[in-house]
Parts: sequence; structure tokens; C-alpha cells
Amino acid sequence: MTDSVIGRLLTALDAAAERLGDRSEHRGARLATRFGFGGFVRRATSLDEAESPNAERLFHRLHAKVLTDAAAELSHAFTSAGVPHFFAKGVALLGDVYELGDREMVDIDLYVRPEAREAALRTVRTLGYREEPDAMQSGPAALRVGVALHRVAAENALEQLALDVHWGVAPVDRLLPRPDLLLPEDVWNKLGSKGSLPVPCDSHHAVLLVHHLVHHDLLHVRGLLDLALIWRRQHEQMGEAAAKLAATLGVHRALRGLAVLLERDLGLPRPQGLEPLDTGWRSRRLEKTLRLPEWLVWAAAATDAEHAKITARRFGRRLVEIDRLASARRLLWDAVLPPVEHLRWRWPDARSPFTAWICHVRNVAGTWMHLR
Repeated sequence: MTDSVIGRLLTALDAAAERLGDRSEHRGARLATRFGFGGFVRRATSLDEAESPNAERLFHRLHAKVLTDAAAELSHAFTSAGVPHFFAKGVALLGDVYELGDREMVDIDLYVRPEAREAALRTVRTLGYREEPDAMQSGPAALRVGVALHRVAAENALEQLALDVHWGVAPVDRLLPRPDLLLPEDVWNKLGSKGSLPVPCDSHHAVLLVHHLVHHDLLHVRGLLDLALIWRRQHEQMGEAAAKLAATLGVHRALRGLAVLLERDLGLPRPQGLEPLDTGWRSRRLEKTLRLPEWLVWAAAATDAEHAKITARRFGRRLVEIDRLASARRLLWDAVLPPVEHLRWRWPDARSPFTAWICHVRNVAGTWMHLR
């Protein structure tokens, strides 16, 4: 990133931290640490040179190295087993736009073709990974687009690795996962490489980051920095390819909204071939939501419950992010009458699906009443 972009980012972080009550020196770097990219800000602003490394930053650097080595081991095993795959997000950006310790990483994101799912799971099991308990997955097996695993028999915290294997993409016009949205063939045909790891081309990687932001209702702020770093180097070429994939994944509107933010708040031009937002009320609301200092404030103030549950605030953001307003009924349907498979998974002790549905309604109503 250029100095001017780093300067704009730090200014926004400083302003947000001050609104949150921190008026001390280096408040922006501290807020960046809360979002998981404090190492990047400290390195970019030479704070690491002025301060002795602390234990937390050293841990992130060592953990990132362990993740990189684990990703290389996974990729070699998948290649040997004939399993098409690629890596995305954190580990795919290490050694490219990030250095070790720049960004907090909690897991490895790996994508495989749907028909290779079973072969992929057999392969990771041979490397010591085991599936998380059913209750810790993203939903019931019948509705999942991926599976969360961890490496067993780790001797210390550095070696405790989390792995997400994806074979599909969660639809953003739903509150709950569905297994029927797959990556188009074009993503697989245009894979590149970063060292020994297969990774998506920048245009497609940017859209996967946008999808991740929308799927988590803009609460994973470090995804914005990931996007900005890729956007900066490829904004002139990524427009049409990014727009096409974004439309397939239902995040075309969000991509255009984030393009407004990147241009207005960080000075990164909008790519050619990417249309501006229209002038409707949802676009005005989306632009207001995507103002960087304000975004940083409400994302930092979000409670653990808001990260874990769909609240009224998150529903409101999703409503202006999705491509088609007509899809709002699908969001509401998941809130009011989710699939029976989800009810049985979420409330395993319920005596019947109806009892589970009553539990679901009470939970949703309580969440929306307390976190409006």
C-alpha cells in the first residue's frame, strides 16, 4: 500500500479509537490489534522499530509460520492424492501482501471441488486432522458447505491448527447455510500460485473476500484490509471478472458499495467495468453503512453475541447488502421457519421438531429484543 493509503487508514483508526474513548498515543494501532491487523499497522508506521517486540506479536509471527508450513503440507498431500484445491484469505496472502505477524490468523481456509470432498477429508485425516464436534460446525451435515477441523495431538498452542475445508459457498440471501451454491468453473480455471500454494486470481480472490465480509455482516474488519491490499495492485484489471463472479455469488451490490468506500476513504480507484451504485434508498443506506470511521466504531463495539447470532442490526445490514430486495423474504423465512434439519441440529434435546421450532422462535425474539 502507498503511504497515502496507510495514512488514510491510520487516520480512520485514530478517529474511531477516539470516538470509542481512547485518546492516548498510538490508539489507532491498538484498535487495529483488536481487529487482528495490529502487526501490519505497526510495521507500516515503524512502531515495531520503536518498541521491543512483545509476546503477543511474537506469538502471531510464529503461529503464522506454523500455518504456512501446515498449508504447504496440506497442498502437497492433496496434490499427491489428486484432489483439486486452493487456499484463500489469510494464509494465501502471507509472503505476498502480508509479512509474518502482520495479520492475526485463526485457521486455514481451503477449497476443494464438491466431487472431491470425501477424498479431501480422507487426506486431511491422514495428516492428523479431525472434525470438530457436530455442535461446533456451521450447521447440520445436510446443509453444510464445508467442515471445520482441528489438528489433534498438538504439543503446544502454536501447533493447535484449525482448518476449514469448503466445497461450496454459503448463500448470502439466506441466514442459514445451504449446499447448492458452488464456485463456477472459471474460478478453478484461473487459479494461480503463491509459492507452492494454489490461490485464486486477484479478481476472484477479491470477490471471495467481499463474500466473506457480507456473510459475516461486515463484522470481520480485517477482511477489508485484505481486500484493500489486493485491490490496490489489481484494480485496473479486476473490474469485469470480479463483477461476473460477484453476481454469481450474490455480492455484486456489496462489491460496488465497497468500491465506493475504497475510493472515497482510502483513495483506491474503482476498476473499469464495475458499475457505480444506483440511487435508491438501499444504496444510500449502504454507502452510509460503509463509511470507514463509523464502520470501525460499530464493529469494535459489537458484542460477542452479535458475532455469534443474527441480530436486528445484522439483518438490517444484510438487507442493504444483498443484490435483490426480493430476496428479503428468504432471509425472513430462515428467521421464522428454518429447515427441520437445522432445528434438529440446533436443539438436539427437543422432543419434536415443533418443540425445537418454539425454542428457535424464542431465541430469535430474545436476540432481536436485546440487540436491536
